[in-house]
Amino acid sequence: MRFVANTIVYSLLITVLIFAVLTFFVKLPETEILSASEVFDVNGKLVDKLYIENRIRVSIAKIPEDLQNAIIAIEDNRFYKHFGIDPIGILRALYINIKEGRIVEGGSTITQQLAKNLYLSHKRTLSRKTKEIFLTLKLELLYTKKEILEMYLNQIYFGHGTYGVQSASQLYFGKNVSDINLAECALLAGIPRRPEFYSPIKNFEAVRERQLLILNKMVEYGYISREEAKKAKQTEIIIKKNITHTKAPYFVQYVLNTISRYDEELVKKIYTGGYKIYTTLDSFLQKAAEEALKKNLIRGIRDSAGVIQPQGGDSGRGSFKWLH
Repeated sequence: MRFVANTIVYSLLITVLIFAVLTFFVKLPETEILSASEVFDVNGKLVDKLYIENRIRVSIAKIPEDLQNAIIAIEDNRFYKHFGIDPIGILRALYINIKEGRIVEGGSTITQQLAKNLYLSHKRTLSRKTKEIFLTLKLELLYTKKEILEMYLNQIYFGHGTYGVQSASQLYFGKNVSDINLAECALLAGIPRRPEFYSPIKNFEAVRERQLLILNKMVEYGYISREEAKKAKQTEIIIKKNITHTKAPYFVQYVLNTISRYDEELVKKIYTGGYKIYTTLDSFLQKAAEEALKKNLIRGIRDSAGVIQPQGGDSGRGSFKWLH
C-alpha cells in the first residue's frame, strides 16, 4: 500500500517537473491587442472613436478596486492563490456540474482565459487545451498577478463590439471606468460570461440578477461588507441607450485624409494604434450650425439622377494634432 502511495507521489512530482521544464522553454506567441483611436474637439470632448475592436486600454491603477474584486469574485475567486491552473477550482466545478447534470460552472482561471483569448482559438480540442496550459504557466512566470489582471480587463469582450472595461464603461454608463461606483462595477463584471445575453441595453433584468449574485459573492469572499452590498443593490443604474453616434463625420474624414497626406503608414494604424487626436472642431458650434442648416434648408426634390437636392454638410476644415 505504501509502495503504491509513494509511486503516485513520485509520478506526480515527475509530471510537475516535466511541465515546469517545458514551460520554461515555451515562448509566448506574438500578439497585438488592438486599441481604438479617439478624436477630440477643441474643448477635449470626444467626437468619434476609430477602431476595428472598440477598446481603450487603461492601467490597473485607473480600474476601481471594486471592479477588480467583482471580476475575481465571479470568475476566479482563488486568483491570487493559484499558479494559473487551479486544481481546487477544477474539482469544485466538476462536482457542481455532476450534481446539476449539466455544465453550469467552468474551471478555467483568469490566466487561462487570458491565454486563450490572446493566443488560441476557441475550439475544444486536446491539443488546444495542452497549449493553453503551457501558455498559462508561462504568463504566470513572466507577469505579476496585477499585470495579468490588467491585461485581462483590457482584453475581455463586453458585447456590442466593445472590448475592455474602459470602452464598456463609456458604452453603458457614459463615463470613464475610474468614475464608476460599486453597483456599476458589479453590473459590468457580470457581462463577460455571456455578453449578448447579459447586455444591459438588451436584457437589463438578466444582468441585474447577475449583479446581485456578484455582490453576494463579494460579501462572501470578504471584499465588501453586507451594508455596502445592500447600498449597492439599492443604487439606481442609468444605462445609455444611444450606443453609436458620430458628431461630425465629414470633419473626421477630413482628419483622416490629412493624416494620410502627412504619413500614409500612420493612417493605416489609426484604427488599431490607440492614438488620441486633438482638433480645432468646436462641438457646440458644430451642433448649432447643423441645427441652423436643418431649420433653414428648403424642402428637397429629386434631380434627374434621383438624388435629393439641395444638400448640406459640414465643410470639413480645421486643424489637429495627434498623440500616441
